Amino acid sequence: MKKYLNLLMILFIAPLFLFWSCDEAKDFNDPKDDVPPGKVTNIRVKNVSGGAWIYYNLPTDNDLLGVKALMSFGEEPREAFSSKFNDSILIEGAPGTEEYIVNLHTVDKSGNMSTPELVTIKPLTPPVDYVRQTLKINNTFGGVFLNWDNEYGEDIAITIYIVNEEGEWEWYDAYHSNTKVGKCIFRGLEAIEQPVRVEIRDKWMNFAETMEAIVEPLYEEEIIGMNPVSNQPIWKLFGLEDRTCLYRGDIQDSRNLNGGNNFPKAFDGIYTNNWWMCEESRIGNYIPDPDNQMMYPFYFIIDMGRNASYSRFTYWIRDRGPLMSAPSPDVFELWATNHVKAPSEVGDGSQADNLKYWTSWPEVGGTDEWKKDWVKIADCVIRFPSGLNGIDGAYGSMTAEDQAFFRAGFDFEIDPEYAFQSFRYIRWVTQKCTTPQNMVQVAELKFYGQYAD
Repeated sequence: MKKYLNLLMILFIAPLFLFWSCDEAKDFNDPKDDVPPGKVTNIRVKNVSGGAWIYYNLPTDNDLLGVKALMSFGEEPREAFSSKFNDSILIEGAPGTEEYIVNLHTVDKSGNMSTPELVTIKPLTPPVDYVRQTLKINNTFGGVFLNWDNEYGEDIAITIYIVNEEGEWEWYDAYHSNTKVGKCIFRGLEAIEQPVRVEIRDKWMNFAETMEAIVEPLYEEEIIGMNPVSNQPIWKLFGLEDRTCLYRGDIQDSRNLNGGNNFPKAFDGIYTNNWWMCEESRIGNYIPDPDNQMMYPFYFIIDMGRNASYSRFTYWIRDRGPLMSAPSPDVFELWATNHVKAPSEVGDGSQADNLKYWTSWPEVGGTDEWKKDWVKIADCVIRFPSGLNGIDGAYGSMTAEDQAFFRAGFDFEIDPEYAFQSFRYIRWVTQKCTTPQNMVQVAELKFYGQYAD
């Protein structure tokens, strides 16, 4: 009975409570007025590249929202805003170094604006002009290689134009960047002497002076791994036959070193054949590993058989479901040289001294000292159009575009600064694989560039 009485009391009191709550509801919105806030005072200007910082003291209005700057660069009106929690405002996007007038208003929460304080700024050289001053146009394989400095990390677009059959400049391609040390390659040009025009602009649509040059792209060919006549491998795993790979810590072929899924499978032109590298060789010879898992970084050296300059390479991963589940490198580096030190050339010639020199493994006191004698020609991370990448390592559900991208092979650029240098040996340094297993699989490799002889 008591339970029912309590229920009746709740039903009786609740409407009264709701009625009282609605009747007493408050409007917590800030009150509106039409009174303009006070002006900023003690104004100071610091001119910077492409704009200026304006410093000031704020008025004491309780309802102050912030400061708005209105200006015009040519016919283009601009504005900037800074909240009441700041004592400065940044003006950006000036196209030149002449003087500009900035109207500085305070704004309150009612939308009232003070009468303006007129401030004169005189920006320093715009960032796009600094980029233009450092831009260099270089020949490379099948196109041109551009590099520049972008000290302020400005968002820029670099566009290249070529001359069409009618003798007129025609848009060819564009590249966007905000890195401080910028570089890009425009490929697909014929290996003949021809003019190009380069245009640089920022996000404010300010353009630097165009640059023109006569270029002659280098002829590009495939650096083949298999002799097309004898069908014998040109590329070899360096140190596998004489077993000096054990001194360098280099990973080896699968256990069946005389057949099976060995290194030539990586360049036989058959994408369903896979080269298997096995971790077991290192476990027995270098570092005991009871977990039988891959240890990073792992290394191997390819003897390319002939000296060549390199432009790019394409790498295919084993196509099995789900995609990217095959244990394959997805974060790695390529290094190059023309001389690989023999074990006798390192320290006292022992395996212990060689492992210290050739690896970074802490278990053997590794120093990666070998890198002083080689040059890094590529930094490689697999990245999909959807944003999936080897660094995060979480590939998830791939889009249709991702799947097509996977099956086309992953293209990586060789650093074009080495376009005119030839190398015989390439060392692959893997920092991470798609899955942590005690083996690695590569479906196919193709290198491009130009033979030195």
